[in-house]
Amino acid sequence: MRVVYIHQYYLTPDDWGSTRSYYFSRALADAGHEVFIITSCKTQKKEVTYNGKITIYYLPIAYSQNFSKRQRIWSYLKFSVRAFLLVLGLKNISLIYATSTPLSVGIISLAIKKVKDIKYIFEVRDLWPEVPIALGFIKNKWMISILKSVTKSIYKNAEKIVAASTGMEEGIKLYKTETPITVITNFSDTEIFKPQLTPKSPKGDLMLDFELRRKYLKDEEKGIIYFGAIGMANHLEYFLEAAKASQEAKLSLKFFVVGDGSEKERLQKIAIKSEINNLIFLPPIPKKNLPELLSVMDFSYISFLHIPELFTSSPNKLFDSLAMGLACITNTIGWMQEVLETSESGLFCNPNQPSDFVEKIKPFLTDENLLSTFKANARRVAEEKFSTEVCCERLLSLFETEINFKKN
Repeated sequence: MRVVYIHQYYLTPDDWGSTRSYYFSRALADAGHEVFIITSCKTQKKEVTYNGKITIYYLPIAYSQNFSKRQRIWSYLKFSVRAFLLVLGLKNISLIYATSTPLSVGIISLAIKKVKDIKYIFEVRDLWPEVPIALGFIKNKWMISILKSVTKSIYKNAEKIVAASTGMEEGIKLYKTETPITVITNFSDTEIFKPQLTPKSPKGDLMLDFELRRKYLKDEEKGIIYFGAIGMANHLEYFLEAAKASQEAKLSLKFFVVGDGSEKERLQKIAIKSEINNLIFLPPIPKKNLPELLSVMDFSYISFLHIPELFTSSPNKLFDSLAMGLACITNTIGWMQEVLETSESGLFCNPNQPSDFVEKIKPFLTDENLLSTFKANARRVAEEKFSTEVCCERLLSLFETEINFKKN
C-alpha cells in the first residue's frame, strides 16, 4: 500500500517535541507499506528517503509557538495549499493518514478525497476547534459555526478516526457521525526513556548515577520537572505557585522547567518577582538527550489550563515520564487522573490550591518506599499499556483488519 502521511510538525528523536509520527511511519514501512511523509521545516530541505520505504517531503514553511495568531493562520494556509498540490502530483496513492493539529490538515485530506477519491484516516491529537475556542483564540460566532461544520464534514468523510485519548473520543462522538473511532494514545518510548542505572555497587548491583544527580540536586533534595511546550494552554503559573508554596513550607524539593514557548519569558519574570528560589528554567533539550536529565528527577508535572477542553489532552510528557519511572502529578481531572490513581503511579493535585500540592507530595519526600513503589508502577504501566510496540500494533491492526482501502 502507498500511504501519504500528512503531519505539519513531523519530528525525529533529534528534535525537541513529539515523535509519534516518526514511529508510526516506521511501523507502517516495516509492515511493507510505502510511506510518503509531507511536513514543514523552517528552511528548505531536500526530500529524504529511508530504507526505500519512506520518503519525507519538507515544505519550507516556518512555524513557531511564538507566532502571532495571524502568523499561525498564514503558516497553516501555506502548508495546506502546497501539501494539496504535492499530493495531487503523487501517483497510485492508496490512502492518506492525516494527523492534526491543525484542523487544516483534515481539510487537505477532505479536498483530496473529493478531487481524487482517495480515502483517508484522520488522527485527532487535540480537539479542534474546541480547544482554540476555549482558549479565546476564536471568538467570532460565524467563524465558530463554520469551523464546527468543517470539522463534522472531516469526521464524516473519514474512513476511520484515531483519537489520542478516551476524552477526545467522547468529544468526537458529540458530532454524531457514524465513522468508527479507535483510541491510540501517545506512547512511551521504553527504549529511549528508561531509568538510567550504572553498575557502581561493590556487589555489582545497578545503582542510580549519583554523580549526575548531584549536578542538579543536593543530597536531601527531590526533583520535580515540567518539560515541553510553555504556552498559554499549559498555564505554568500552577507550577510556579506549587513551587512557591513548597518553598514556604520548607520542602526539600527543587522545581525544573525545560522547554520553550510564548509564555516562557513572562513566567521567568514572575518567578524572579515572586522570589521563587527553588525553581530553575532550562532550554529545550532534544528528545534523545532528555532521558539523562529525567533520570535524576523523582516527579514529573503535567500542566494544563483548568478548562474541560484540555482535560482530554494526551501529552507526550506523561508517557515519557511514565517510561522513565517518574511519579507523575497532573493538575487535570479526567482520563489522566484515572490512569495515574488506578495504577498508583501518580496523583492529582488541585491546581487552584497550592496547599493541596504541598500536602499530597509530603509523604513521598519522607517515605522512600512509597516513592519507589509509585516510580516502579509508572514504569510498569508504560511497558504494559503505552509502549511504542503496543501502540504501533494498534495502528497496524487498524490498517490490516478494519478498513477495506480498495476504491468502491
